[in-house]
Amino acid sequence: MDGIPIRYPGAGGCSCTGFIRVKENEPAGQFYGPVFQGIDDDGKWILSNEMDHQKIGNGLPTSFLGWSHSVHFRNLKVDLLVRGIFGHDLISVTRMLYENRNIGTHNILKSTPKNLDDFNTWSSDYLKLDNLTFSYHFPQNRNRILKEARIFVSVDNLLTITKYSGVDPSARLTNQSSFSQYNVMGPGIDPPSTWLDSRTFMAGLDLYF
Repeated sequence: MDGIPIRYPGAGGCSCTGFIRVKENEPAGQFYGPVFQGIDDDGKWILSNEMDHQKIGNGLPTSFLGWSHSVHFRNLKVDLLVRGIFGHDLISVTRMLYENRNIGTHNILKSTPKNLDDFNTWSSDYLKLDNLTFSYHFPQNRNRILKEARIFVSVDNLLTITKYSGVDPSARLTNQSSFSQYNVMGPGIDPPSTWLDSRTFMAGLDLYF
């Protein structure tokens, strides 16, 4: 297969080296590998020729969305922040690690592919409600010490809509090509070290004197 392979050291012996390649006149971030075609009657994986690697994804997004909005009704106010990223794919190294018969002693099918295929590659478009805030503003009273007051309740990371089965569908614009360096030419690798985004609840009181 032509092109320049991008190195990813992986985890637990799992390596994606060679499946992200830089080719002349081709977009950056392309994934190459065999295509999963199903399971046969004997329960074995059916793949296209593993030597005939095809384009199975791209780690770079094609579009970004950001939207903030406020709604007022008398002294009540609702604020929201929505964010989305579309057009990118992710290689789930977690699935590759725990579903690969060449790595460790996991109890899996003997016919499981030795290397990456499109079964471990996921379309990762997502739409996320990053913040939702409800607040109540008490009427101003300039004849007293307390001029204005506001109470609020806020939630971060409230909702994510995506088909990605991993932990976080966010685009990975670089990969860790070594333990100290990041490679901008190898986007789209979701490593096993990915951790859950926390959902944060907050309530507060603002006083203006």
